[in-house]
Amino acid sequence: MNPILCHPDKKRGGRGLCKTCYLRVWRTENPDKDKAARDRYYEKHRDRLVDKARSFRLTNPEEYKERNRQNYHRFKERRLRYLDRWKKRNAVKIISHRYGAPESEVLRILAISECEVCGSTKDLHVDHDHLSGVLRGRLCKTCNMAIGLLKDSSDIAFNVGRYLLKHNNNSVQPYPERLDLRTAVARRKR
Repeated sequence: MNPILCHPDKKRGGRGLCKTCYLRVWRTENPDKDKAARDRYYEKHRDRLVDKARSFRLTNPEEYKERNRQNYHRFKERRLRYLDRWKKRNAVKIISHRYGAPESEVLRILAISECEVCGSTKDLHVDHDHLSGVLRGRLCKTCNMAIGLLKDSSDIAFNVGRYLLKHNNNSVQPYPERLDLRTAVARRKR
């Protein structure tokens, strides 16, 4: 920060800055020391700070709600970025806890880099059996949803496959009276 742009009416301190600006610069240059100092202060004065916050909350409930509302919107992007980073760092623990699987099994499944059905590498999910909760593998979003829509039934999936094989004859021509979309729209406008 330029000392000339600093507050001219205040007394100068370190680096030719006023105390407020000097502390702001020092905090940005020493974030670890600043956090440690704030943590020490909080531990030393914890009871007083908690009582002060509680009394403010009880005496000014509307202002407290409004501040929370403003801070919710003010820090929304930061909170979402933090949540995304936290989920990525703790993915193994989250999946292991959710399905009761050992972390070694979760690591084995997360090492799979493509969908086990279609081979896609985009938007992969961990697939599990809905009845037993056992992890099965990695699937893309589309294949995972398809299995869910088939009610996790291999019989239904087999019948769907048989149906598609029966009706997937490339030599069959489309119905002659079927119009393409552009022709239908053009006729409708007339």
